[in-house]
Amino acid sequence: MFFKNQPSQTFCDNLPLQTHEFSKKMFISVYKNVSTPVIILDELGRIISINSMFRKIFQYTLDDLHGESLEILLGGYKDKRRTYHSFFNRILKEESHTASLWNRFKNGTLAEVEIHVDTIKDMNGKTSFYTCFLKTGLKYEVDKDLFDGMHDHVSKLPTRRLFAELFSQVKTEIALNPSALALVVIDIKNLYKINENLGFLIGDGLIRYTANILKKWSPDGEIVGRLTSSSFGITLRYWNDPNILKDKIENLYTTLLKNLQSSKLPATSYSIGVSIYPLTEDMISSTISATKKVEEGIIFLNKI
Repeated sequence: MFFKNQPSQTFCDNLPLQTHEFSKKMFISVYKNVSTPVIILDELGRIISINSMFRKIFQYTLDDLHGESLEILLGGYKDKRRTYHSFFNRILKEESHTASLWNRFKNGTLAEVEIHVDTIKDMNGKTSFYTCFLKTGLKYEVDKDLFDGMHDHVSKLPTRRLFAELFSQVKTEIALNPSALALVVIDIKNLYKINENLGFLIGDGLIRYTANILKKWSPDGEIVGRLTSSSFGITLRYWNDPNILKDKIENLYTTLLKNLQSSKLPATSYSIGVSIYPLTEDMISSTISATKKVEEGIIFLNKI
C-alpha cells in the first residue's frame, strides 16, 4: 500500500466488523500512535477522530474538528476547487484512492499533502466509516505571494490579474515606442475531463508541464501567465514580419505536442489563439473567447 504504516486493503476488507462502535474504537486504537497523520470519519464524512501525529503536525485538537467535514481544514482558502469536500467522492473513485490536496494548518500556514482514503464496510457491505491517511512527504510551506491573487500555486506563473497589469504596461511601452505586439493564448483541451477521470494529480502535472514548456520557449523579457484554469498567455514583441510570427506560433504548437508525446502525461491537444495589437480594448478576453471555440490548432483573430 501507499503508506507503510497503513494496514493492507485486504485486512480492511475482510475484517469481521461486529458493530459500528466496536470497529471505530478498534481503528482509533490501531492508528493512535502511528507515524502517519490519520483522520477517521463517520459514514456521513464527519470527523470523529484524529491521531497524535495529525495533532503534532497540523496543530488541531479533536475539539477543533469533531463533527466537521474535512473542508474545515481549508477554511478561508479562496481556491474552492481544491477543498477536501469537493475531492472526497472523487478520491474514492480513483483506483489508488489517493490525491494531492492543499491543507491549512491551524496557524494559517498552507501546505500540499497527499491524502489516501479507505472505506471501511460492515459485514453487510454498508459503509461504516472512512480512514484518511495524510502523507507529509510533499509538505512544504508556500510563499505568501502565491496566495495573494497574484501568482498561481500550481504553475507558479502570474495569475490573470497580474498578467493583465503587466500586459497593460507593455501596451503603454508599445504606444510610446511603436512596434508589433501579439498576445498568444494557449488552451489545454479537455483538462476538466482529465481532472474528473484521472484525478487532479494528473491534471496538475499537465498544467506544470505546459507552464514549464512555455517558460522555456518564450523569448527573454516576455510575459507568461496562467489566465484561466486551462489557459495560459504569452506576449510577443518586436517582430516585424507576419510570416516570422506565424512560424513562431507553429513552432510553439509543435513543441508542446512533441514534448507531451515523450512524457508520461495523458494525450491531449492544444488550441492557440493570437491577437495582434491593437485589435480590441480587451485583447485577453477576446483571445480566450476565440481560443475556446477551437477544438485544436491555431487561430489568428486578425489577418496578418
